[in-house]
Amino acid sequence: MSKTGTKLLLSIALPFIAGYCIPDALEMTGHSSTELLSKGSLITNLLVNDRLAPANKVVLEPSLPPSRLDPHSIQTAKSFLQEHCIRCHGEKKQKGDVRFDTISWKISDNDTAQRWQDVLDQLHSGEMPPEDEEQPSHQELKEMLATLGIHIEDARTQLANHKGEIKMRRLNRREYNNSVYHLLGFKVSQELLPEDIESENFDTVGEDQFFTSRDFEDYLTAGTQVTAQALKWLPKPHKPVTTVRHDPSEKVAKKYAKVVAKGDAQMAMKKAGKSWEEMGFKDAGSAKILFSQFNNRVDLPRKYLELPQAKKGVYLTSLSNGYDSHAAMHYDPRANYKFKVHGGYVGHPTEERKIFRLENGRSNFVGSYKFTTPSTKPSTIETTLSPVPGKTMHSVRAINNYEGNGNGFNRQIARNEVPLLGNNPWASIWIDWVEFEGPFYPEQVSELESILFPDGRSGESKVSLLSDKHAKELIRQFAYFAFRRQEPESHYVDMLYQYFRQSRLAGKKYPAAIAEAFSVILSSPKFLYIVEPSSEPSGNKLLSSRELAIRLSFYLWSSPPDDKLYAADLRNPIVFSKQVDRMLADPRSNEFRDGFISQWAELQRYDAITINKKFYKQYSQGVHHSAKQEVKEFFGTLITENLPAKNLIDSDFITINPTLANHYGIVGLDQINQEFSKVQLPKGSPRGGLTTQAAFLTLGSNGERSSPVIRGAFLQEKLLHDKPLPPPPNVPELGSSTNEPLTNRQLVKLHQQQKVCSSCHETMDAIGFGLENFDAIGRWRDFEKVKGKKVAIDPSSALPDGSEFKNVQELKDLLMLEKDLLARELVESMLSYSLGRTVQFSDQDDVDTILKQLKGDDYKLGSMIKAVALSPLFKRK
Repeated sequence: MSKTGTKLLLSIALPFIAGYCIPDALEMTGHSSTELLSKGSLITNLLVNDRLAPANKVVLEPSLPPSRLDPHSIQTAKSFLQEHCIRCHGEKKQKGDVRFDTISWKISDNDTAQRWQDVLDQLHSGEMPPEDEEQPSHQELKEMLATLGIHIEDARTQLANHKGEIKMRRLNRREYNNSVYHLLGFKVSQELLPEDIESENFDTVGEDQFFTSRDFEDYLTAGTQVTAQALKWLPKPHKPVTTVRHDPSEKVAKKYAKVVAKGDAQMAMKKAGKSWEEMGFKDAGSAKILFSQFNNRVDLPRKYLELPQAKKGVYLTSLSNGYDSHAAMHYDPRANYKFKVHGGYVGHPTEERKIFRLENGRSNFVGSYKFTTPSTKPSTIETTLSPVPGKTMHSVRAINNYEGNGNGFNRQIARNEVPLLGNNPWASIWIDWVEFEGPFYPEQVSELESILFPDGRSGESKVSLLSDKHAKELIRQFAYFAFRRQEPESHYVDMLYQYFRQSRLAGKKYPAAIAEAFSVILSSPKFLYIVEPSSEPSGNKLLSSRELAIRLSFYLWSSPPDDKLYAADLRNPIVFSKQVDRMLADPRSNEFRDGFISQWAELQRYDAITINKKFYKQYSQGVHHSAKQEVKEFFGTLITENLPAKNLIDSDFITINPTLANHYGIVGLDQINQEFSKVQLPKGSPRGGLTTQAAFLTLGSNGERSSPVIRGAFLQEKLLHDKPLPPPPNVPELGSSTNEPLTNRQLVKLHQQQKVCSSCHETMDAIGFGLENFDAIGRWRDFEKVKGKKVAIDPSSALPDGSEFKNVQELKDLLMLEKDLLARELVESMLSYSLGRTVQFSDQDDVDTILKQLKGDDYKLGSMIKAVALSPLFKRK
């Protein structure tokens, strides 16, 4: 990029980033493009990170009503604390990190308000003061509860305005990609986009986001590439649906025949005393390797060619990476394709060895599948292939599911089978052919396609506006749609057009020049940020119909609104309700399903767990991906069937595919859908709910051993709405105080004996013990191995209130009694996800109203998602 072009680019981008015009945009010529963008983006960083108030917030001091408490009531409450609480929560001792001798009685922020709410809850429940301490009289407790109740209610009113703070938030990766797809019909490779910030909140929460100069450059690069691809493909006519079948058997047979012929010839020459040069080797070492491994390198391919169906199809074996059946076709990246695999299992393999996986390329996992018929009666498995960003070829590999696991697992599970290839038993799957069918274009056209084809596609339709003559109008229309149906300012369009003209005069071709102009639009705050400015205190002004459409669409679809949503009068409650129903019934609502539950269930931690294959040889890529998808599919079942939220604790069904059916040891499901199906559990099954799903159980481990502490802490937070305090500094590791071989239960009990740990572990450890019958990868076990010895699992325990349980089902029964807490956790989480901010103490009246509406219908998930959208809190700024 030229210096002049960069200066002009900054003059366009920086004023928009700042939110108001910056004349002449800084004199930065004389530096490289990267230096210019980095220095210019410093202004972006300052403004987006809340260092200059005009850019992203307005602060108005709210008018606060006076407190209803008299000085006498406050003094009585302070005396109560002094007499019954300070001994354990004072200067010398702070149980649970709670201290009352320094806490402010004046509630001026949400953290202080929440602390007092916790005190009130503890007093109401009778947990405080503890039973072994002197108890207050009935009258003392009654007065204290009344005083705290009034004080907290006053604080809630005072804090309801959030001090008028209005924050904007940036699109996360999912929302950016969906927005780009909505605009262009293409997505961006994830590695090109700035990473989402890891935090305890959702990736939609603005206060955890920041913007750097590097982010700005990444957005420019990503925008340029994706718009260039769109401008290349969108003008092209749609292709007719065709079918392409690949039968690789002949190619594989020729390959192995050539290997055998060459190897036999070299062996004959060796026996005849020929030198390695005469045998055709590049050196003596290569010759030595071949002859020392002659059985695997030559004899196994020979035996492969003798297999009964070697000339009709391909066996998935380990021969020279021959275990993958590779098929490729050039495709239209605007469309989806159907992909079919025809084949079956070989002989009488174990259930594990009937499973294979498909990869679109070498890094894009498609799914794992299971042949339920033998190769002599082959069947067809069908799936859908979606475009890979930036690619124009589908390259699909069918791979034995346990190939590459190492540790000889295929040999281990096939030891009772008759080997097909000498001592190599890996050929358990045979593929006759694979087939591509398509292209199938999406029904909803992109915004850019609607600009280029205003009258729709037809046999005679021609692309409009793709010329220098119409470039300015194309830029204006593209910016209008990119800015979510908001007209760009005329001077902004003028500058972008000037930038485009300079690129053309510098010799760039039209597509490259217009793509650069589009990339600036895709890097601007009106695209990257969702802003709802207001001069009134936050929470006091209703969203406009357009703003409401945007908030609702990003809540349920993680993308901009469609035409129907923009056109609807969403200020009308009846219209708004119907639109929510329509959106939840649309497949795009899977974006909410996946985006919300992935973060609520902390699946990012699941991906970070490294399973020790020495201990869990059967843990494959297919199991890993299937377990992660199970969480989403199960949650989706609760939404689409509008089932009660308590199913997250326990359910009489699971939503699985054949890979997980095998992993869980569920038999008799050969007719199960190859993708995911709702399966009714047999009576007495320990499965059911999120609590016994493999992904959750795995993230509650260290990859080698299950962790009652991690599992218990997770369920305490998610199911009981009681997030444990973070561990104190320098907390000793589990088992660090002993060198003796101990069970998980013994290690945790030993940990509890340490004073710094005991106070926090009472609830979480008890819950975790109830799940000990599940190992680190979520399989059922009755015994735990300790130094090679089997020790019976003891899953019994008792909750702090004295409720005892003997096994996981009794634990789930006890947790079911707390379904109100689970509902509150979910409602608050959905509000945080949808509003783009944390839910605070001052929002509790609105939360209570939503919960009251849902309780009579047992907190059904679909109804809950809708109730959040219909709530007054959702409709206010």
